[in-house]
Amino acid sequence: MNYKAFLFLFLFTAGPVYSFGQQNDSLGLNLIQNPSFEEGDPQNGDLPLGWVNYGGTNTCIFHKSGDTKWYGVHMVTEDGDKFIRLVIKGNEYRECIGQDFEQPLTGKFTAKLLIARSDYYGSCGMDLTKRTNYNVPTAIQIKGINETGEKIVLFESEPVSTMQWFELNATFRVPFQMKTILITPTWKDTDGSDYTGNIVIDKFELYRSE
Repeated sequence: MNYKAFLFLFLFTAGPVYSFGQQNDSLGLNLIQNPSFEEGDPQNGDLPLGWVNYGGTNTCIFHKSGDTKWYGVHMVTEDGDKFIRLVIKGNEYRECIGQDFEQPLTGKFTAKLLIARSDYYGSCGMDLTKRTNYNVPTAIQIKGINETGEKIVLFESEPVSTMQWFELNATFRVPFQMKTILITPTWKDTDGSDYTGNIVIDKFELYRSE
């Protein structure tokens, strides 16, 4: 078998290929797999490849650009063709996804996110007989899981009210061995008992900043 044939066979049989380790000229190496959520088939209950469910359900958090069939969410992406949506349904329910690292991370990092809010996300709440529009402006948290399994907040934004994509840059220090990084919506200035909000994310990248 010649070299070209061997290379083709390897790429064809090696399984899914994530967008991982992409180099940014100014920031260095991106540490997140599939940062724009392009790899994977967006069906009801599916997650993008490389991402793990860490809270709530993963029902329909993965969308194609402009797709309205799932809960009436209609967004056109800026990066690629797919995005995710995370919701809060009262103070007992927050969706959360993350990525596990092969080697724990520690030090100073910068996260870059493309985020917005959907003006409509229709679903049942804690009361399954009532349909609610989950469109309250919602903040986003970045958390890390340490070696003992504790979830530690590393960054929290202001509530996201705009329905236009914008870039959020978050710089934070991880003073422990971080095995997993998480992103989740959260509430501000309320106990969250009647909070019904959403946040949509088009990209999540992570870089060392020292």
